[in-house]
Amino acid sequence: MTSSQVVVDPDYLTLYKIKLVAGRNFQDNAADNGRTYIINESLAKELVKDQPTQQIASLVGKSFAFGGFDSLGTIVGIAKDFNFNSLHHKIETLCLFNQKDWGYAEMSIRIKGKDSKQAIAAIKRIWNGQVPEQTFAYTFLDEHFADLYRADGQVSEIVGILAGLAVFISALGLFGLATYSAERRVKEIGVRKVLGASVAGIVGLLSRDFLKLVILAILIATPIAWLAVSSWLQDFAYRIDIDAWMFVVAGLLAIVVAQLTVSFQSIKAALMNPVKSLRSE
Repeated sequence: MTSSQVVVDPDYLTLYKIKLVAGRNFQDNAADNGRTYIINESLAKELVKDQPTQQIASLVGKSFAFGGFDSLGTIVGIAKDFNFNSLHHKIETLCLFNQKDWGYAEMSIRIKGKDSKQAIAAIKRIWNGQVPEQTFAYTFLDEHFADLYRADGQVSEIVGILAGLAVFISALGLFGLATYSAERRVKEIGVRKVLGASVAGIVGLLSRDFLKLVILAILIATPIAWLAVSSWLQDFAYRIDIDAWMFVVAGLLAIVVAQLTVSFQSIKAALMNPVKSLRSE
């Protein structure tokens, strides 16, 4: 069984507000140092998977030998599962080990955002006073998460830009087609107005053919979009479900944009004086 192994101090869970589902936190004393473990729910479930009736809380107080540390200790707590990788990965099994004698590779400090500059300056001053031979380097947790999802953010931005361009170009195309259609049927429109056709009726007449094409395009694009989004979401261990209403809303928006684009030229043609359009007959 491969699990992540992290050496922490007794304040780790408190600092990151990690909740316990059973047992207790580490204690800052000699009895706990190097002899206790806190495991996450995933590891606890893995340990009792061959005993379906056994509750994970029953593991508290049990002896536990973790291969990575080659040390026999006692499970004192079970932490609620939390993501320590990006959401592209499922929560892995995790064992937290309290051993102050080994030292730590990193130090976590919680500071107030509005006082970050002063806090960093104070921390750097203390660091240089204690370990001047080690270069002071820091990163913010939110920046770490931003790095984890930077590629996804870039994909989202690119898709958004391309979608906007596609809508704009499509609207221009529809506008051009509507203009051409109105000019080609200008005399027909004039005759219909003379015979009593309303502005709304003429607008509907000119828009109907375009809306049929838009609806056909929606029917073709919907399954393709569903397959593309489903494939992209497969890269995430935790993902939303794709509901039909999302495509319905997208389709309605496409129809509204198309209707507004076509209606502008259709209304202009419908309001034209029929005498002008028929004068050349």
